[in-house]
Amino acid sequence: MRTATATLPDVPAVPAPPALDAHLAAARQACLAALAAEPLARAERLIAAAGWTGARRGPLVEAACRGHVPELFQLRDAVNRQLGAAPSLCLTERVLVLHTALDHLAGIPGLRVDDSVKQLFCRDIICYADPERVDEAMSSCAGPNFASRLKVASLRRFPAGQTEWEVSGFPRSWLARIALRDLPRTVRFLATRVKGFGPLLVGHMSVRRRQPFLTARGARLATYRAALVLDRQPEIRGLMGVSWLHSRETFRISPHLAFMNQAAEEMRGFYVDLGAAPEVDGFLEGNRRRAELYRLGAFKPTLAAIVCPREQVLDWMRENRHLEGAGASYARHAAAEVAELI
Repeated sequence: MRTATATLPDVPAVPAPPALDAHLAAARQACLAALAAEPLARAERLIAAAGWTGARRGPLVEAACRGHVPELFQLRDAVNRQLGAAPSLCLTERVLVLHTALDHLAGIPGLRVDDSVKQLFCRDIICYADPERVDEAMSSCAGPNFASRLKVASLRRFPAGQTEWEVSGFPRSWLARIALRDLPRTVRFLATRVKGFGPLLVGHMSVRRRQPFLTARGARLATYRAALVLDRQPEIRGLMGVSWLHSRETFRISPHLAFMNQAAEEMRGFYVDLGAAPEVDGFLEGNRRRAELYRLGAFKPTLAAIVCPREQVLDWMRENRHLEGAGASYARHAAAEVAELI
């Protein structure tokens, strides 16, 4: 389910502290080195010859962040055809992501986010530039993760460890998906507690997680980082998670995942189902029992939304200041990860 996205608010240029400055320089150098190496160098020349540079590239990135773009597919196919390259190399997509990162790196120090998040931006961008880490599932414009990479590279979405967050909202069109019995309380909650449909920080599972599985600690720390953003950005009205991973039906079958809603429940967040979760969302992957129960009709996961108003998030943040130390530790770990990649 897609929602309208918005960039994090513009902020004045802020000098980077020494450690971050070094990591920003490393991220920039990694992008430049990747673009100068073959076969990306030839792909970049073809893309430039087709006119997709500078100011014209910006609208293409904007459109690609929202979904599939015919012009991008045409460009990718033309580049691959002229170079005789396999689509799995994702040459056009990588050129676009790396140039987008180069265009936005200078904005990282001024973002109103935790220091560990700024380090994670550098880490992710360095990984995008590494040819040994090319993953078609993550990079191909034919898949769902390409837009996510562009959003991180353009600072629309920020990495927080296990989760990535972006400024968005509760689309009015979702009201049509809510059961009639739940509709009045949903409208009342949005009107009286959130004071509207957004802006909200909306969470997404990160494809650059340090671990291939989800953890309760990772979920709390990512939520705490998002709460710090709310504290620094008063215009944002709350947090929202939307996924089958927040569905109570999922917890019935996989109770070990109940921690996904723990922080939101501590915030006294609002829960509502938005109808059946589509199979493409991934609930059939990684657990054979879930997949078998689904085929038997004994597991019917919903797309669930859980929304936490701003003041309740900030109260939770103040009650969980012990995570500040964990966040500082993670900032050091993130910095160490970047240093290993340099």
